[in-house]
Amino acid sequence: MALTFIQRLVKGFNQAFSRFGEKSTVEIDDFELEHFLIYHGLIGSSPENQRSFRDVRADILGAVKQKSCFEMGVALKIAPLYWEEKLKTIAAEIKNTQQDALLACLVPDNADDMLPPSQNALYSEDWRVRANAATILGFVGSSAAVERLANSLNDTARSTKSAFYYVSNALATFKTNHALEVIEPFLYSDNSWFCVDAAGAMSQWPFEVIAEKLAKGLTSVNKLSDYTAISVSKNYKPKVFLADQRPAVQNGGFAMILALVDPTHKAFQNEQVFPTKLEDCFSPAVELTKSHATALRVTALSNLCDWLNQNHSAMRVFATSTGIEVGDIPAESILTDTKNYLTSDEVKAKIDQLFTSHIWQTEREAAAKDLEGQCLLALIGQYRMTQHLSRVEELAVQENGFYAESGIDALGAIGSEQTVQKLIKETKALVNLESRATRAHSAQPVVEDQPENTDAYWHILIALGHLKYEISFDFLLSAVQDFAPDKRQQALTSLIKVGSAITLSADKKALMQTQLTNSFKDVSVSVKQAAIEAARLLPTPEIIEEVALMTASKETSLWKESTRVLKELAESGHKGVVLKQLEKAAQATRDQTKRERILTFAEKLK
Repeated sequence: MALTFIQRLVKGFNQAFSRFGEKSTVEIDDFELEHFLIYHGLIGSSPENQRSFRDVRADILGAVKQKSCFEMGVALKIAPLYWEEKLKTIAAEIKNTQQDALLACLVPDNADDMLPPSQNALYSEDWRVRANAATILGFVGSSAAVERLANSLNDTARSTKSAFYYVSNALATFKTNHALEVIEPFLYSDNSWFCVDAAGAMSQWPFEVIAEKLAKGLTSVNKLSDYTAISVSKNYKPKVFLADQRPAVQNGGFAMILALVDPTHKAFQNEQVFPTKLEDCFSPAVELTKSHATALRVTALSNLCDWLNQNHSAMRVFATSTGIEVGDIPAESILTDTKNYLTSDEVKAKIDQLFTSHIWQTEREAAAKDLEGQCLLALIGQYRMTQHLSRVEELAVQENGFYAESGIDALGAIGSEQTVQKLIKETKALVNLESRATRAHSAQPVVEDQPENTDAYWHILIALGHLKYEISFDFLLSAVQDFAPDKRQQALTSLIKVGSAITLSADKKALMQTQLTNSFKDVSVSVKQAAIEAARLLPTPEIIEEVALMTASKETSLWKESTRVLKELAESGHKGVVLKQLEKAAQATRDQTKRERILTFAEKLK
């Protein structure tokens, strides 16, 4: 049965925003929602309480007849994404016969700057009016609208940002030099969605016009780089960039590949990534990396190898079900050989040289964030190049924060006990730990006051999980009291990783077990999931009992996670304890369905 609009919307939110479960800033407003709908294509049947096409058409045509800016503004207070094509249909009726009257309603003479926003659609205080006016103007294609749209774009970015996508795309339809000059700076906006929209709009120009400009934007750090890559790929696939003779443009293609196959990017399902034809990128990516290796190229190619290896079967199924042709997928042996090359002494020596000679950004004013530098730091950690530890520590705590997250992640791989002390000191400078620990635990993701600081703190919690020293354990033991669920979750995961790997006193072992036991009763589902997973490292009878009780949970995610972990524990020598605790869990629940489910699962383990 086909999913309804609402069902698809809910499903899409669950999938595309799953990665934000690891972030502390989840706030869905009109701006976020509109972009989510745009880039995931979640528009189907009419949203509730929509006006009929006949009524909207009559209102628009009536406003044009009266040359009334005010009436046009009222008529355009409708959902832009749903009405986009319908508005073009209405405009097509009068595009050639009443264009002057239509333009008079949408871009009225305002030389004296006296028109109120209600009579000047491109400056309306209602973002829907701006968006719909821009859509019509882009369709009509009157050169008289270019300057007005250009001026409106900057104002829209400040005042009604939800309309930014529509205004930028309408401006791009004219493909003038001035339009490009106005859009391009937004590639480097602090607002990541503006970067995505600007890249998509610029990709409407001929490739020879925008190749270098777009590549520069693609190789700038953007937290929504996967959305940017998807947006650009609608017009230019990554292979187009790789086929260019200019190294800087080629790097734009590598940046797209990295964004699309990064294992931490989970916003898009394979069905949306497969059409970007990543399999066609493998051969040119190998050739270009071998001829001119950079950290970006090495990282992108390595991740591409992993992605192709994991998805080759799914790509064949996709091709069969959709009729979309899939290119040649390299054999597993070729992917393995390529991965071996990327970890060879030759490549490591090149990365060592590049790291030493890299020019690291120090000024906040630098528009293009340093993606090559971030990839260098990632590879320093991956290759465990401890000779660069002191420099990585400097970059991780650099005041401007350009390299904080990448540097901290690298320290997790190559750091020492002294590194732990520095990271703890940095944490205390970033956040108020005492205040965070005394606030009531939140069940849902929270909106942080200083998201850049708390993101760095979250990465420090990850890094400490790899730095297995008692000082790490002590800090993490206090961090599990954080009010934000994503921080509690990560602190718990790291705490158990460290505590199960080092020698602890009896008192500290007891504290660790008590903390893990308490986490099964946390108000956050994500923390409970972390507790279940952590039980694999601390499989005492008491902890296994807590995991068994989770099999009766009403949350499907907890039930599935608990059965997976219990199965692993049963297969690794704890079958007797697991079966005993499952029997107790079945007896403890009054729900007959859950009891039967638990007993059926236990029977399969015997």
